[in-house]
Amino acid sequence: MIWRSFSNYQFIRIKNPEVSRFLEEKLTQIDSLTLRRKLKIKHNLTLNTINSQITGKTALTIPVLNDILLEINSLNGEMIKWILSTSRVTSGVGGVSPSVKIPTELDSDLAYLIGALRDGNLSVRSDKGDYVVEIYQKNTAWLKEIILPICERLFDINLKLKMYNRAFGNYGRVRIWSKPILVFIRDVFEHPFTRNKAWNTPKVILQANTEIQKAYISGFFDTEGWLAKNFRSLAVVQSWHENDKCPPLDDIKMILQSMGIKSSVRNRSGKTNPNWKPRYLLSITNKNGIRNFILNIGSRHPDKAENLENFLRLCKP
Repeated sequence: MIWRSFSNYQFIRIKNPEVSRFLEEKLTQIDSLTLRRKLKIKHNLTLNTINSQITGKTALTIPVLNDILLEINSLNGEMIKWILSTSRVTSGVGGVSPSVKIPTELDSDLAYLIGALRDGNLSVRSDKGDYVVEIYQKNTAWLKEIILPICERLFDINLKLKMYNRAFGNYGRVRIWSKPILVFIRDVFEHPFTRNKAWNTPKVILQANTEIQKAYISGFFDTEGWLAKNFRSLAVVQSWHENDKCPPLDDIKMILQSMGIKSSVRNRSGKTNPNWKPRYLLSITNKNGIRNFILNIGSRHPDKAENLENFLRLCKP
């Protein structure tokens, strides 16, 4: 899916000397001049630009690479995985914007990050040409010790935690400026580019194995959940645009049910502000269910992990 998306963007590029050497070798086996002329017309580029991309003097635009792979009968899953796993991806006319790695496998860290982005923000600032992924949090230790290392490992980038002091309290922010990363999250995980509006559970999460689903729920819980102070309930909240259902929480309920954890989802809008969009609550209210959630899913958030540990310590089976 991500390759198809990238191939629609004229100025998403890769940097990979190995790919350039591979293309040069393959192009000696065909009428490469005719192909280069076709690429020149289709992509509105000069022959010098096409040649520079093929030889690796400049970053190679993925739409051009896509057409070359088609011509040499090499556009397949294994080839795409090799290219993405060994390349750095960038964007921009000159190919000089910061480059990143794009994950080719869905692991627990990536699933956790996608869950945590339930309280994050993906946006396109069309007036400035900015593509940004952001996560805010009052607990800066969680950002520094969990979110920053995950993002830096997955995308091979260096990030900084920025602090803010406001009248309502202090908080931290992790911000990633990257069109390739934003397109990756949007298209692989079906993010709508707006803050949690109609973001259904990604199909790749629903189709993933149990360990991946656990990590996703853990990230979701760490940004949108809590354990009650009296230990009587564990809950996850989500605002939604419909009055009769909340698919993201319904999906979590279904996954929990498959693990033997009973939960319920209900509309709590009337308990807050009737002028807000519907606000749904998934809750686990039995001690065995809470215990199983803690033991099977858990939390990476320092405050919430401590609360869950206190439950296990104080509420014996």
